[in-house]
Amino acid sequence: ADALGKHRSFVTQISSPAYTIPIPSKHLPSIFSVCHFSQAERDQFMAAYHQAHPGKAPAASGPRKTRHVSLIVPDFGDDRQNAALDRAINDFIQKITSIAGKGSG
Repeated sequence: ADALGKHRSFVTQISSPAYTIPIPSKHLPSIFSVCHFSQAERDQFMAAYHQAHPGKAPAASGPRKTRHVSLIVPDFGDDRQNAALDRAINDFIQKITSIAGKGSG
C-alpha cells in the first residue's frame, strides 16, 4: 500500500477474487518491484492479466523502472492526523515524480 501511495483497503480490493476490477496497470511495475517478481514471474503474471482483463494491460513499452523508499515518521497517536501526514507525503511524492517525468520526455 505504501509503495502504491494507497490505503491498505485498496490492496485488499485488488487482491480479492470477489472484485472483478483489474489492478490498475500503472501500479504493476511497483507491485513487481516490491514483491521482487523475477522476469519469468512478471511474464506469467502478465499473461494471466491479459487473459483475465483483455485490453486493460499497459502498452508494450515496458515497465517503468521504480524503486521503493521507506520513511520513518512520528506516530501522532491519532488516526486522522496520521492519515493526513500519509496523504501529504504521498501528494508530495506524486508532485515531485510528475515534475521529474515532464523533464525526462
